[in-house]
Amino acid sequence: MRLADGPDAPGGASAPIWTPPADRAAAIALLREAVELGVNLVDTADAYALGAGEELVAEALHPYGDAVAVSTKVGVLRPSPTEWVPLGHPSYLRQQAELSLRRLRTDRIDLLHLHRLDLAYPIADQVGALAQLQQEGKVRHIGLSEVTVEQLEEARRTAPIAAVQNL
Repeated sequence: MRLADGPDAPGGASAPIWTPPADRAAAIALLREAVELGVNLVDTADAYALGAGEELVAEALHPYGDAVAVSTKVGVLRPSPTEWVPLGHPSYLRQQAELSLRRLRTDRIDLLHLHRLDLAYPIADQVGALAQLQQEGKVRHIGLSEVTVEQLEEARRTAPIAAVQNL
């Protein structure tokens, strides 16, 4: 997430994660060094720099091999630098996962998170879309982000949940 810049200039921790990093070479070097030092999970999202974060991970680390697992997230629209809008329509989630597979240059995502639940769609439908990708071999594990215990329990009735990211 922090390997992205703001709409006008790099902004460090306050950047709205909108554009690719101004110093792409430094970001690639950082990712490679992290893995060399033992980091074995790299987490990104389709919403970080509008997919450029996933492209950066692929450029730095592909082919991934067994040394590193890649996690990404789907289910959020970015209509502007300051907006994060959940969109959990199952077809949209599938489309975004397919695009993530392309950007990450892989046939299978190690861990695919639902970035945010969308209250306009049943949890079973949203998690079910990810479970379908898992059944097709395109996703190894399913995760959720920013959920309550009750939402987690409901999601687990549809598919096994391997990870949860909460603030």
